[in-house]
Amino acid sequence: MVLLILSLALNAIFAGAMAASDSNAGSSNASGATASDDSGFRPGINGFAFQNYGDDIATVDLTPAEMHRMFGDKVCACLKDGNCTLTYPAQMWMEAAISAMRYGHCEGLAVLSDLIYYSKVNPSGFGGQNAIDLSLKDELLQREIGYWWVTQVTSPGGSERIKDSPNVVLDTLAQSFALGKNADEWWVMGLYLPDGSSGHAITPYAVEDMSNGISRIMVYDNNWPKSERYVEVNRTANTWSYQASINPNEKSTLYTGNASTKTLEIVSISSRLGQQKCEFCDADNSTASNLGSSASTASSGTKGNMQIWQNGKAKVLVTDDEGREVGFLDTGQMVNEIPDAEIRILKFAPDEPPMPVIFVPLSSSDDDAEISVNVSSTAANDSENVSAEVEKNQAKTSIIAPGFALSSEVNDLQQGQHQSIDLVKDDEEYSMNITGNLMEAPMIAVGTDLNQITISGLNALPGKFISFSLNPASGAFNMLTGGAGLMQFKMNSTDPLTGALSTFLGSDLSMNRGDSFSLNLANSFGGAGSGSSPSFSIDRAGGLTENVGLKDLSATNNMNSLNSSKQNQSNLTTTVVPISAPSGMFGSSFDKSDDDSDSFDSFDSSEMPGFSGGMSGGFNMPSGF
Repeated sequence: MVLLILSLALNAIFAGAMAASDSNAGSSNASGATASDDSGFRPGINGFAFQNYGDDIATVDLTPAEMHRMFGDKVCACLKDGNCTLTYPAQMWMEAAISAMRYGHCEGLAVLSDLIYYSKVNPSGFGGQNAIDLSLKDELLQREIGYWWVTQVTSPGGSERIKDSPNVVLDTLAQSFALGKNADEWWVMGLYLPDGSSGHAITPYAVEDMSNGISRIMVYDNNWPKSERYVEVNRTANTWSYQASINPNEKSTLYTGNASTKTLEIVSISSRLGQQKCEFCDADNSTASNLGSSASTASSGTKGNMQIWQNGKAKVLVTDDEGREVGFLDTGQMVNEIPDAEIRILKFAPDEPPMPVIFVPLSSSDDDAEISVNVSSTAANDSENVSAEVEKNQAKTSIIAPGFALSSEVNDLQQGQHQSIDLVKDDEEYSMNITGNLMEAPMIAVGTDLNQITISGLNALPGKFISFSLNPASGAFNMLTGGAGLMQFKMNSTDPLTGALSTFLGSDLSMNRGDSFSLNLANSFGGAGSGSSPSFSIDRAGGLTENVGLKDLSATNNMNSLNSSKQNQSNLTTTVVPISAPSGMFGSSFDKSDDDSDSFDSFDSSEMPGFSGGMSGGFNMPSGF
């Protein structure tokens, strides 16, 4: 009997020492407490054997097949024989999501592991019986992880969340875990630093009462495969803490918060199972009902929204026509003064910069909107981009709305540089004005469902501007430049009947300040049997008109249409998406020696024909030429 008592005592001491050796790892047995509420999930069985990853591993994250599965037929410019050819807004949205995934896939791993455990996704399709059996080498698994990652920005998928005090989060999880695998809701947990940065997603699975007002939320952290870790909650103080790091070999970061910081959240998984609302397809599109008053829902009562995606080291501040702001101030502080607008910080991994998607609602009474999107570099200093061995700060801003998409890419957005995109939506027409103090020409893409125009070579130096207007319904496209350069023009057009892609190029088109041109995109160019090619005339500021023909590459595209269909279904979109155009197709920088010597700082765009209205205190916008 004495030996038995001594043995039990030694075991207890050993268990306590093991728990103390890692304050954030260990099973419920090691902690010395019995889980009060336990779903039955275990990281060593139900988590993945591989670690969270970014662009260090080449993966296929999303393809048109996943976009079609998520949003339905409306994302397809053409749907033929099961092959979905994406609309250009859908393509830009997908590419923005893929670019963001290069920082980490924690959200996809956290969500999918739970769905497999609760028998909502069958792992046998990926080669195993449990998540722990699966290999990241499986391309279908890569795409499945990417699919669930992107639901953090869909509706209702990523909008159903509880972002409240630690005690409310704890109690909500305890209620779900008490039902085990019969729970009617499953959750992914989001952790943020006090400033909202370094968002990270993990999988909660049990709640332990440690006594003395301390509880632990047991979690599977995909940065630590197979490890049982926990978020500690002090019920008395209503605070929480968690030691997080990118991997066991990296220094950890202490995440903390309280009832007022709202930096601990849980987000619904069940709302992601159905078809998601395609807010860039049709503003009246609707999907599954909300979960109820316990979870917040973004953009209720609106007719869709504009989404602003930003990649690269840059912060975004959006201002509406009443001067209200949403985004990040110069101090780095988040602000949101626009009703029904939302800043959704994407979750990647600890120590990553905040990468927001900003949602600006379209009014419930009309589709009009006026916003100014200001993008400022957050690069540490110019010297980090001087060496060829240092990656340039490639920055891309994408604005996506129903039937419309706009992007502006800068190959190297250095410290102190910025660009501003003024955007007015008036009924069906979008008007855009791009300015900045960039040292190189941005590459600009403007798209409708069936057509996309890409332009580079025009500068956005101080005092210069590039203005467009586009009516997706009528197909009217107009452009006016307040700068100078050799414009590289590319137009892609999709045949809605066959999905065939037509491409037209115009190289080294000399543009001077005040030059403009118009193009009707309503025509069918280069499609089956059309035999037509687009052309336009450049109206020079001095009154001359110059006719421009475009080189038709459609024959080459149609010869490769079979390969394009196969790519749509399976498979060639990887984590690493080129930010800049291939060498030789678009000028990567603007040579100031080609520019006018005039300062042009005093130019008033309202003096140009066809300009009226505009943003308060900003540039006037084109309303057709």
